[in-house]
Amino acid sequence: MATDTVAAAADKILRIAQEAGIEFDPRWGTCSTGNIQLAHFAYLIIHECAGLVEDHYDDNDNNSLAGYKIRKHFGLEK
Repeated sequence: MATDTVAAAADKILRIAQEAGIEFDPRWGTCSTGNIQLAHFAYLIIHECAGLVEDHYDDNDNNSLAGYKIRKHFGLEK
């Protein structure tokens, strides 16, 4: 994987982590242990991933979108 791609992915993860209330200390490469909302962080990551494939149909079932299946797999859809 190219360094630029890894850096871009890290920036996206950092943005989502900050949105979930996780504070990152770049001096030490650590995250705060205070008000970490892991459930919200996980929700945002799943939502981001599902959104990338929202308009692509699953190969095996043309009635279900891949994004829906991702959210269902992680319990965000019934």
